[in-house]
Amino acid sequence: MVSTGGSGPRIANRIRRQIEALLPPNIGLAIANVGLLRSELRKRAPGHAESARRMQWMIRVSDRWPTDALATMTPDQRQRVLDGWDADVARGPSEMPGNNVFTRWAQRWRSARQYNACPLTSFERSVASGIGGVALGAAIATAVCARTWR
Repeated sequence: MVSTGGSGPRIANRIRRQIEALLPPNIGLAIANVGLLRSELRKRAPGHAESARRMQWMIRVSDRWPTDALATMTPDQRQRVLDGWDADVARGPSEMPGNNVFTRWAQRWRSARQYNACPLTSFERSVASGIGGVALGAAIATAVCARTWR
């Protein structure tokens, strides 16, 4: 929530829209998956006595998963993450079976296509995606040329 304490509601609204524009397009799915993970964890470890440990464990898990990976987390991956609870292990996406660079790119591509965004930059607008593509291409070309000229 963005508030100016009643001093400038129109400015607060503008600030809120600007913040929303900065968020990745798949943030809603990522939040939904974290919510599912938390609710399933509460079933495994109910009670107030476990609340501090649950919170610390969820922080560690959330820190290990990028937004794109959280948005595309499958029920099987969620279960594997939860399986680390008893041993106090916060598993990240790199520890999921079958997870390799091709799987991650495929997940990112599907997520970006669903939200009409560039899979490399997650930018929604085509101009921004084009600029990101040009910058990425220039960086790759520079790296290749620098290596070739050595």
